[in-house]
Amino acid sequence: MREPGTLEDAVRETNSQYKLLKYDLPIEPEYLGSANLPEARLGAYGVFPEQMNNEERAFAEYLDDDQSGLVRWWLRNPENKLWATRIIMPNGRRFFPDFAVGVNGRSSEDGIVLVEIKDDGSNGSLYSDLNRLKIRTNHDRYGKVIWTYRESKGWAKADYVGALDKISAMRLLEPDDFRLLS
Repeated sequence: MREPGTLEDAVRETNSQYKLLKYDLPIEPEYLGSANLPEARLGAYGVFPEQMNNEERAFAEYLDDDQSGLVRWWLRNPENKLWATRIIMPNGRRFFPDFAVGVNGRSSEDGIVLVEIKDDGSNGSLYSDLNRLKIRTNHDRYGKVIWTYRESKGWAKADYVGALDKISAMRLLEPDDFRLLS
């Protein structure tokens, strides 16, 4: 009772020893969508894909505007595609974070960080039981997923607070958040 989620975390760690994931499936050509898409300077395929909601598009633009050299490339990671990066949760369900981002100076495999985009932080869906499970589940190669949503001042970093058993906004997202594994 003092440590909510401890049993789920133990199940997740145990289950992770018995999963087999393939990492070499090709990306489908139709992923990009129609012709004449807007160019993306750092987009993995040079364009902003069609299938993004307003928040995802705004985050893609945020990544694409990076002038610091932090972001090498970004890719919108769609749900339920065989080639998409996924995380298997303790309940057996799959979680597809919204973005994969190549980051200079990150020590994960290939310098990749996964990012999940949420609503404005006032919507109840951010705080759902399923999201509390997702936010505590790491990718075996890329580490902890960054959770963020847009505020008036920029992109907020959300995280799980174990003592409260809830997701909470911590502060604004910073460049070092992309480099850290945990």
